Amino acid sequence: MKFSQYTNDSVENSQYMKWEEGENQIRIVSEPVICYKRFKDAENENVKVYLTKVEAMKDKKAKERSMFWAINRKTGKAQLVEAGPQIMEQIKMLATTGDSKFEDLPPYDIYINKKGSGIDTEYAVVAARSNVPLTPDEEEAVKGLKSVFDLLCDDALDAEAAKMDRFMSI
Repeated sequence: MKFSQYTNDSVENSQYMKWEEGENQIRIVSEPVICYKRFKDAENENVKVYLTKVEAMKDKKAKERSMFWAINRKTGKAQLVEAGPQIMEQIKMLATTGDSKFEDLPPYDIYINKKGSGIDTEYAVVAARSNVPLTPDEEEAVKGLKSVFDLLCDDALDAEAAKMDRFMSI
């Protein structure tokens, strides 16, 4: 890609999954990690800031989010997914109910349907109808992914201290 072709909101250029209006098909390939986020105004621009658990407890505007890796079926690329409670509760329902039940990672794709925008956004999570193994290329791509926990933690933090203080695994 050339610099002149870069767009900030281009899904293909981002490590992060951006939910599109309508159907979004993903395959979850890592367990979720809880993190805390807020937006800060930096010279009239909203800037996303991830906080430690301790910082989030002091900040009333901090929101709990879950992050995990997923393969975006539209682009074929592994991307970080940031999901709020609305999506996570529905994935939990799939994990614990009937034929869609799973232990660690779902052995099938998930469709996340987005409707609306801003505070009025609604999400519906639906399991694909059949279990489909990852392709060899997808398996290879997943092997090279850095853990979400490592991405969120500062290099200077001791990993064990970070597990207790910064983030907790779901």
